[in-house]
Amino acid sequence: MLRMLEGAGKGITERVNHLLSHGTREEIRAFVETEQHAIRADDDRVAILRMLQDAGPSLKQGIQKFLDSNPTPAQLRTFVTTTQHELRDIDNSLLITQIASVGGPDVREAADAALRGTPEDRIEFLKTGQHVAREKDKAAEVAAGKPDGGTGDGGGDEDGGTTTPVVDHGANGGTGTGTGTGTGNQPTPAGGTPGSLARTGAGAENGWIAGGAATALAAGAGLVLVNRRRRTASGR
Repeated sequence: MLRMLEGAGKGITERVNHLLSHGTREEIRAFVETEQHAIRADDDRVAILRMLQDAGPSLKQGIQKFLDSNPTPAQLRTFVTTTQHELRDIDNSLLITQIASVGGPDVREAADAALRGTPEDRIEFLKTGQHVAREKDKAAEVAAGKPDGGTGDGGGDEDGGTTTPVVDHGANGGTGTGTGTGTGNQPTPAGGTPGSLARTGAGAENGWIAGGAATALAAGAGLVLVNRRRRTASGR
């Protein structure tokens, strides 16, 4: 049961901590053998519904289709642990392609490397790489005698600034930043409107690692309760 607390949702965490404090041997055995699966399925369904709050087009469509299929507990678990990350990576790749289409030479080069790389490479590009590459493009424009902060690559506004990235809160508690593109020739996200990319963020660009952060938080929350009980028991 202690191992179950790693990455557990609210239902599992509450049930495990209750059983550790008050459960009989028979209740604990029944939970481990059968009850945990139904409780975890409820937790997974809640987590999947929360993903819709900041989902990109691929993830949103995938969630809607998946829930319509009346999934089993095992299928719910697979979606949370694996499928969601695959769909988020598709959305990340789409977003990178859109950024490259309006970017300067360095942005296009960095985007191409990210698209040929791993899911982690694509996340890194969206979080930091695109901004570093955009600054290089701006510096090259200045060196070539062009005014700083132009809008040709969608990287800044008319006053030479950049649009403040919007923070997206992942379905499992993680956070990610928006694209940081400005008011120039901004790409249009699938299902969105021109200019919405900078204001709404990707909705998925940090989702691939959000689950890992949430897992650590959930496990920590559960284990805190367990450790408190251990200290109390040792003092008796």
